Amino acid sequence: MLELIGGYFRFLETLEAKWICLIALLSTSLVFLLDIYLPDQYLFTFVYLVPVSFVAWFAGARYSVGLSLTVCILISHHYKNFAVSAIIFDFLSNLGVFLAAVAALARIRVLLDLSAALSRTDPLTGAYNRRAFIEMVEYELARQRRDRYRCSLAYLDLDNFKAVNDTMGHAAGDQLLKAVVDCVKANLRATDVFARMGGDEFCILLPKCDEKHAKTTMANLRAKLMEAVKEKQWPVSLSIGVLTVGDPACGAEDIIRKADELMYQVKEKGKDDLVFDCI
Repeated sequence: MLELIGGYFRFLETLEAKWICLIALLSTSLVFLLDIYLPDQYLFTFVYLVPVSFVAWFAGARYSVGLSLTVCILISHHYKNFAVSAIIFDFLSNLGVFLAAVAALARIRVLLDLSAALSRTDPLTGAYNRRAFIEMVEYELARQRRDRYRCSLAYLDLDNFKAVNDTMGHAAGDQLLKAVVDCVKANLRATDVFARMGGDEFCILLPKCDEKHAKTTMANLRAKLMEAVKEKQWPVSLSIGVLTVGDPACGAEDIIRKADELMYQVKEKGKDDLVFDCI
């Protein structure tokens, strides 16, 4: 049951705001019909909070404010025999309740989204972290099993990064890491995924990229990175292992480990190079 509910909420997250608003309007219309045909002792004011809250959560405060006004107008059919002052008071009271709920839900949603983003990104560089990267690799492997294409994964390590921290200070080391991330992001496709795995190690997932294209892509990226490094006179180089994956039976951890092993082969041979392999 919980899995079913979770799937439903994930589906709603994929809908555009216009569809969320349409669902909410249909729900509001149903509540309004019940409100009209049931005796007046049945109070529906807080039942209207359901579609208003639904829109606030899935579409945003801007849309839910409009729905709140609409609902308050619908509720006013109860005010036929009220004094004008009572009508204004009730209208504003109901609107205040709806807007308070909207503001609270919108704030909670913003905080949850921010928390989710922070849990998936590296705080220093803004790149994805290891946890998020593994999730994305697993997702890409699932697509690969279905559509039968090849993808590639690169594992990068900054050679002599410790020397930068020791001789130029940790602030310079942080600047170097940020520069690497900025350069990589500027030279990747929108579909590629880049992550900081920890320290001075990074990973790149290249979906639908065979060995030939992986060699071209990573050679060009390495050249761009070395230009950026030399421009700032940082005494580092790059060791890179690139693995092209055609075996859908592999898991994310296996692929990352194999690419890491390729990178260490470069380290053992003297650093500052690329090595490629396929599975």
